[in-house]
Amino acid sequence: MYLVNSTQMIQAVQKLSRTLAMPPLEAKAMARVLDLSEKSRTIINENVDGRKGNWGFMFMFYKTIQPTMAAAGDGLNKMNRTSIQRVEELLDDLNARAGSRLGLFALVKHQIALATSDAVYGPGNPFRDPVNADAYWEFESGVIKLLLGLDRFAKGTVTARGKVMEAFKEYFRVGAHKSGSEMIQAHYDHAIAYQLPLDDLARLEVGAALGVFSNIVPTTFWMLYHLYSDPEALEDCRREISNILERETDEHGRSTHVIDVSHLRSSCPTLLSAFQETLRLHTVGASARMVMEDMTLDGKYFLKEGGIVILPQTVQHTDISFWGPDIHEFNCKRFLDKNSRQASIAFRGFGGGTTLCPGRHFATTEILAYTAMFMMRFDVRPSEQTWKQPTTKKAGMWTVVEGPDHDIDVSIHSRQCEKVPPRWLLRLSKSDHVMVLAAEDNKSS
Repeated sequence: MYLVNSTQMIQAVQKLSRTLAMPPLEAKAMARVLDLSEKSRTIINENVDGRKGNWGFMFMFYKTIQPTMAAAGDGLNKMNRTSIQRVEELLDDLNARAGSRLGLFALVKHQIALATSDAVYGPGNPFRDPVNADAYWEFESGVIKLLLGLDRFAKGTVTARGKVMEAFKEYFRVGAHKSGSEMIQAHYDHAIAYQLPLDDLARLEVGAALGVFSNIVPTTFWMLYHLYSDPEALEDCRREISNILERETDEHGRSTHVIDVSHLRSSCPTLLSAFQETLRLHTVGASARMVMEDMTLDGKYFLKEGGIVILPQTVQHTDISFWGPDIHEFNCKRFLDKNSRQASIAFRGFGGGTTLCPGRHFATTEILAYTAMFMMRFDVRPSEQTWKQPTTKKAGMWTVVEGPDHDIDVSIHSRQCEKVPPRWLLRLSKSDHVMVLAAEDNKSS
């Protein structure tokens, strides 16, 4: 096993996607965690590293999905609009419960999962059924046991996986994916093109759901936690949002407050910096590559065929020479002082290279929309009177963004002072603004 602890070397590894390949390891993990049939295991392992040409289920998967999530593309635009509509509705529901006590993480998990899954799966979203949603979270909590081959100690996880699999099997059987996002349609078309059985298509979608939910939920939670626990940061972000807030009044004198998400992305630099800082602090994932042939990396380091190269993202995110000595503290303005191109190289919250997260623009838009509307509409107070950051010792080894070990009980109160509360709306006026979230985005901006 080889551990890469240099930012420069990580970039070198990412450029050698066929010699230092991730798909072979992904295929093994998928087969184990999702219990794929022998037929499907054979299919996903054919030309898994792409060295026989541009074909193969695993090698072509990202190339197939990425266009459906391209910045400023129609597929991403549709998902964004569905997502912000659901965010708007869900926060209206929360406003009706203002004054109540609840768990902040539980709230975020429920609302973000609904908004996200509706955007991905469409009107037939299987996670609208609480039984399926609960089964998914049960499955996610036990993924590490399946990765380690400890299925006999993970009966609850296996049962939960089966429930979600059956839900997806029915989803695809009735053609509900045809009304879903371009991304889910591409998932289906790609699997069918390689002749995967329906059962295994459904199992693969259970695995894909890990990518849909496992990072966006904890990231949203941590962003809210850091902003509400830092009054100055909260005020700075609220001031930026207020500056782009559109106020309208109808003939009856009732006002409507509109947050244009396009302006959040382009005109609220502190908010965007706070989002990136949240990922910098809480991204703990480590990607892995398999050495496909004996080679010398960067002319210095001999790597033997069959070896595993580990690239921990925390190496780049805790580089004192770039980020400064306060690397373990939340600074909502940290990214404002950085050259955008240099920062996009040192910041790898969404991975990089051929495995750069295809959903990064969708996730960023949804998180910014949710947190902006949340901050403008609600005050949040911890039940213990002071904010105490939860530990993360129980976070799964496979996760990219760490989740909290325990929830934070809070009371949520409406901020409206008007006699007649205004109506709050989210709007997406433009879809062609490309946010630079990774070094690769500089090429398209």
